[in-house]
Amino acid sequence: MKSMRNPSRTRQLAGALLLLGLLASLGGAVYLGMAYGRTASHPAAPIRWATLPAPIRIKPDWTSFTNTQIVNDILRRDGLIWAATDGGVVVWEAATEKAVKFTVEHGLADNRVSSVTAAPDGALWFGTASGVSRYDGRTWTTFTATDGLPANEIRDILATPDGRIWIATPAGVGRYDGRTWTTFNRARSLFQLPDDDVRALAAGTEPGAIWAATGKGAAFYDGRRWQDYAQTGSQAVNNLRDITVTPGGEVWAAAAGGLKRLDGAKWQLFTTADGLAANEIRRLTPAAGGAIWLAYDEAEHGLTHFDASTAIPAAATETAVSQINAIAPAPDGLLLATDDGLYRRGGGQTRPFAHPDDFPLNPARDLAWGSGAVWIGGDGGAARFDGAAWQPFGPAEGLTAASVNRLFTGADGQIWTAYDRPAQGVSYFQGGAWQPYACPPAGPPSDRARGAVLADDGRIWFATGAGIAVTDGQSWEILNEGLPSANIQTIARGPDGRIWAGSDAGLSVWENERWRSLNHDDTRELSVGPDGVVWFITESDIKRLDGEKTAVISAPPVSQVYDLLAVEDGFWLAAAEGVARYTKDGYQIYPGLAGGPSTTLLRGADGAIWAAGGGQTAGSHPDYGSWQADFVYLNRFDGQAWQPQLLTNPAGPNHSAITAILPAPDGSVWLGTLGGVSRFDGETWQSWNRLRGLPDDAILDLAWGDGAVWAATPQGLARYAPETDSWQAAAELAGVWRIPGDVTLAAAPDGAL
Repeated sequence: MKSMRNPSRTRQLAGALLLLGLLASLGGAVYLGMAYGRTASHPAAPIRWATLPAPIRIKPDWTSFTNTQIVNDILRRDGLIWAATDGGVVVWEAATEKAVKFTVEHGLADNRVSSVTAAPDGALWFGTASGVSRYDGRTWTTFTATDGLPANEIRDILATPDGRIWIATPAGVGRYDGRTWTTFNRARSLFQLPDDDVRALAAGTEPGAIWAATGKGAAFYDGRRWQDYAQTGSQAVNNLRDITVTPGGEVWAAAAGGLKRLDGAKWQLFTTADGLAANEIRRLTPAAGGAIWLAYDEAEHGLTHFDASTAIPAAATETAVSQINAIAPAPDGLLLATDDGLYRRGGGQTRPFAHPDDFPLNPARDLAWGSGAVWIGGDGGAARFDGAAWQPFGPAEGLTAASVNRLFTGADGQIWTAYDRPAQGVSYFQGGAWQPYACPPAGPPSDRARGAVLADDGRIWFATGAGIAVTDGQSWEILNEGLPSANIQTIARGPDGRIWAGSDAGLSVWENERWRSLNHDDTRELSVGPDGVVWFITESDIKRLDGEKTAVISAPPVSQVYDLLAVEDGFWLAAAEGVARYTKDGYQIYPGLAGGPSTTLLRGADGAIWAAGGGQTAGSHPDYGSWQADFVYLNRFDGQAWQPQLLTNPAGPNHSAITAILPAPDGSVWLGTLGGVSRFDGETWQSWNRLRGLPDDAILDLAWGDGAVWAATPQGLARYAPETDSWQAAAELAGVWRIPGDVTLAAAPDGAL
């Protein structure tokens, strides 16, 4: 028999399914209400900020002493002005300018606050150095990486009309939907996010759309997927600092190489040629009529109103009171967040807000007990705490400089200060006043010397990881002021005597007794040809600078470049595949050099090109134990081909691991090894080690200057004195050189190294 359906049971089943569907829908509505504070039928009223909120201490055992003068972001809402500062959150009443301050003891995640945004429900969200904090007028809620954030360091925070919270971090973009955090990085965006280093965010005109500014270009999220909007060109135009979308839907980006506007699928670049005060743009905000307000990397370049709606862009620049970190429109003008506080611009004047500060320094760098009190040192000088308040001390009170780097207590209990630069000396507090004590630098600022050149005046210039050090053989001078970064990676001397330095933040030239920065490229290698043309290698390109014009050279057919040497007709590259030569006809590769990959190049006094390459060797020494280090093979280019110059005589140099080669003006060759220094005059060998005056057996580099040979070791610099046939220590160098083969050689036109 066929089974028969029971109509009653069928209706019961259908009813049960309908009930389950209704319950599921109800559950979704309940979840939305919990997540966003509203339901479909009875949306919750947003929080209104009628008066200043009252800070409530939830950590009574802690007290924060902070300075809020560095304002990173601002937001105006319901008659209140909220500021994200390096000393907490400050809230002003716009009409009266009365203020209150929130710090960690009130529930804030961190006193260093980078950004602020307001959600549709009225709650305020803050990005800090230790996560995200939400404030609803009564309680603080904090989210960190343990809750799903990509990272705790928040660069920017954005609330969108759908109630979602977006954050920019060094590890990608984070999104909060009211329940969970989702991370978008390069891997999870199918590599459409140009970089995980995200600096700023902006909401698009379409629902759910987001724009992101990264260190390698812009990206757009359409609500489902990311799309890479990086621009073809130099690194500077993709090194973005800020991004904004105007009410009319125009997308603008602030870059290290200019101001960019998206025109369809392509970027239009505006620079100083279009009226900007500088190309290094820091912050943006839309202005009326589709124009843009923008601020620069340097405060001296001011504040610019830029209108590109006409055929010829109009730019009007005015003086800025300090470094501008954020710009926000106000009913009577603009609010400016600066490194020197919050300012109101309007009515033909710019005036500051009074900050509720209880601490005079920002940032604080060191803490010490001395002279009977607690002391803090930092930007602004030093401050003493008497148990109730802080007393500030600056140059007016006797300090040598306004920036104190370190504090320490002497044997007599007196407090001493050290400053950013060794030439500023130290100061000590005695009898209620500060007394200066000069101490000129005794050596380079870092134990890591990346290269050296001999100047026309006989002084030697060293490139180090902490700046430029110059010595005349008797004293040292540190020349860092004006450099875009103190992390100097390469140095060269031009035929006109000018010194060139490449850092991780740009290329600079020393002229008229000061540094002039030319770009913001991460300069890895640098060489100046006899014709004055500068060739330099960045993270991704080889570039040619002729006068003020920069051109990108086609990429070489090698996998890794280690050194660059400019000559009359182009340049040479030391590479993993051997040596590459570039001329107007293109590249020529010389593979198969003795020793494998070439790592450094040198031009001798006779014009011959030398290349060094090698690998690793290991062994033991009866006095100094086991060792493993790089060793070097020499190759010489005779104008037609490369000839190996192998050192095969075991009785010659001190050690088989050779770390430096120096041809001297008298025709002799000096070798730096892991066993000291050796000299070969063509017939005989002469060697020196620790027993003969060197600070250390391991030689890191050799240079010729001041009529003598210089040796760099992990324990200091030494100068060879031929009159006594001995080495004299020049300066202490702390630390250990980890890669003996990582040596840069440069030659002056007269053949000096």
